[in-house]
Amino acid sequence: MEHRSTVLDRRGDRRTTEILNIFSEKAMRSLARKLLVWPATLVLSLLAFRLLFGREFRLPTTTLAFRDDGDISTLDNSHTNSQQDAGPPGPPVYASGIYMAGQRPRNESACRWYHDLPDVLSYPPSRLTWSSEIGEKSPYRVLPFVLLGAVEATDSLPQVTLSTHATADQVYGIVELARRWEGPLSLAVFAPGLDAGLAVAQLDRACRCEPAMYKVSSTSFLFLFNDLARLQVSVHLVFPAGRPPALSAISRTQGDCAASDLQWRQAETERRKRRMTYPINVARNVARTMANTSRVLVSDIELLPSARLASGFMEMVHQRPPKHGVVFVVPVFEIESNEQPPATKRELLAACRAGLAVYFHRRLSCRFVCPHCQRFPGLTRWLIRPDPGRIRPLIVTRREYPHHMTIKQLNWRTVTELDMYWFAPFGKSLSIKNTRSKKAVSNEILEKAYLSKKTKYKQILALAKQLDWSERQVERWLRLRRSQDKPSTLTKFCESCWRCFYYTYSFFYGLVVLWDKPWLWDIKYCFYNYPYHPVTDDVWWYYMISMSFYWALSFSQFFDVKRKDFWQMFIHHIATIALMCFSWVGNLTRIGSLVLLVHDSADILLEAAKLTKYANYQRLCDCIFAAFTILWIVTRMGVYPFWIIYNTSIEAPKIVPMFFAYYIFNSLLILLLFLHAIWTYLIIQIAYRAFNAGQMEGDIRSNSSDEVSDTSVNNTPINSTVNYTNKSNSKPKAH
Repeated sequence: MEHRSTVLDRRGDRRTTEILNIFSEKAMRSLARKLLVWPATLVLSLLAFRLLFGREFRLPTTTLAFRDDGDISTLDNSHTNSQQDAGPPGPPVYASGIYMAGQRPRNESACRWYHDLPDVLSYPPSRLTWSSEIGEKSPYRVLPFVLLGAVEATDSLPQVTLSTHATADQVYGIVELARRWEGPLSLAVFAPGLDAGLAVAQLDRACRCEPAMYKVSSTSFLFLFNDLARLQVSVHLVFPAGRPPALSAISRTQGDCAASDLQWRQAETERRKRRMTYPINVARNVARTMANTSRVLVSDIELLPSARLASGFMEMVHQRPPKHGVVFVVPVFEIESNEQPPATKRELLAACRAGLAVYFHRRLSCRFVCPHCQRFPGLTRWLIRPDPGRIRPLIVTRREYPHHMTIKQLNWRTVTELDMYWFAPFGKSLSIKNTRSKKAVSNEILEKAYLSKKTKYKQILALAKQLDWSERQVERWLRLRRSQDKPSTLTKFCESCWRCFYYTYSFFYGLVVLWDKPWLWDIKYCFYNYPYHPVTDDVWWYYMISMSFYWALSFSQFFDVKRKDFWQMFIHHIATIALMCFSWVGNLTRIGSLVLLVHDSADILLEAAKLTKYANYQRLCDCIFAAFTILWIVTRMGVYPFWIIYNTSIEAPKIVPMFFAYYIFNSLLILLLFLHAIWTYLIIQIAYRAFNAGQMEGDIRSNSSDEVSDTSVNNTPINSTVNYTNKSNSKPKAH
């Protein structure tokens, strides 16, 4: 689940994206059952951590933003979260509504309920709507406005709605938001089946307890529940199509308004009993689309805004109207559960200095949640700058992590244009000819035999008899047909040009990107402070471009020049893609970038040696191949195993704790090393033959293709299958 909360312009209508896990939950459970020792080790580790570090930190909330599509303008104001409402039954040290300690629920309720609530629930089917993502095909239904605020918006209210979502056991957190937020609120509650009764009970209790739903900061005047007709609060129910909301008897327990026992009845919710998935984005979009203001702050129920966030934001907007396509981002911090959440930046900075507050995703509880997804631009500058007393832009920058963008791979058209306008003319200038063998005469029977790739001697005899041809004519046709599919030297030259161009660009771009990174010079920085490694913009692009290239190679390999090591290369590409995806999900991008850099270095000289071979610069080819052999052995059989694999398998466990991904990651690295060893053996064979023959004759690793020789058909010896025929008895037939 991605914790990214955004303020959306209604014109933009951008949906929140979710981080996709590369492994399914079922697969992980299956692996955990096979390796029984790891669950036991994990439980013991958690118990030990709990005993040693007994502090409870609330779960972090998500970043606030006002969003269209475009630049980011960071706001100089604080934003803190409230509480973590998971745990054993019973209220924690700090719970929702703790400020109402000693206050008793009133007998009357001033809430404006609809659909005969809160005692019964009655609504016609026509009142139901669908979630906005899919429409009628959506598996979820929405009952809008079960609790409705004012229809008319007063000018004194900040015109930005805080839209949030909750499950039935979290609804009571609305009292904290209503107390702190100055503007309208929109709440979507996921309430399948009898969970609706729990949600309504908590809302009814809030209506009988909460003395003020919101505060107008300009006059500090509190609107009581008797004035709820003027409030900007709306509540909507979201539920699966097969589990409509149903009310049991509403429980109105006696007790303190601050100690809502309803909030902690987590084990009794139908969602937990049936293990239903919580559709967080559906609920977010329902709350957002039901808001009646043009600007919406999309948040979570456990998030507490700082003082005057809504009014201060609107003052800034009125003074300097933003352009279309601007995102305003506010930092989010975690506060210890037994501490009062800070209301201002000054209080927050004091809590940070005292060790009571920490920036979002810096705690061990969130170590496996994507940390760079919540990276705040200019966080250091924000922390050292004192409280300005008002909201104003801190920095203006481009998006650093355009995860919503689709990475466009280098498509076939781009490569074709490079071949046509750059590589092919360059090859022709080097006197490389685009000669092709003469096409074989069209023959359906022989074409089927050729495609079957099983042209044995008996089949050749049968084909000759069927066509009334001689065996030699059939063999010559098959040989000519195979030669027809053989790519020309210019085609292979253009392919090597393209790969040499990419490897050169990728290596030097990676070198520039990593030059100022500490882990290039000391690999142990790949593991220090893991997993809190923010991914910079340049590393992000380095990863995405490399992944696009290897995906393209995996598919283009089926259409390019056929190699003898086709399956080795295919396994190499798949293992590389798996490594990149896995390291990205596990935030192991530092060690992954080093693997990419080591792999790209030797491939430049390999493709350059091919180019000189195709251009008949034999002496230059021999020199480049000698340099390639040395560089290959140094990088692939020296640096890679003794620097990268050694540190990931031996040194890393000394710095970071062991985890299941450790074995998968190192297994893929060792698989690549095994392929490197095979190719090293083949390269040494070529070097040995070149040393004896005086020149490099070919590239067994990835240049030899499966087609026949270039010798013309008329001068080519008869295929060996003809030797099965008794020469004395074989006579050519007349036509």
